[in-house]
Amino acid sequence: MKKRKSRLLTASLLFSTFLTTIQIVDANQLKSKKNLRLVFVVSSFLFSALVFQSQ
Repeated sequence: MKKRKSRLLTASLLFSTFLTTIQIVDANQLKSKKNLRLVFVVSSFLFSALVFQSQ
């Protein structure tokens, strides 16, 4: 039970950190939007994999 909670907490922390990073990068308009989208898709997949694993 504790393991699941901590894993979910870690996943959500990583996800929110990633979203914040995207906003900062977007504000600075670094690189192309395609790269951002790719990173977003990959991390979304990783996030859902973590959530699925913890269930």
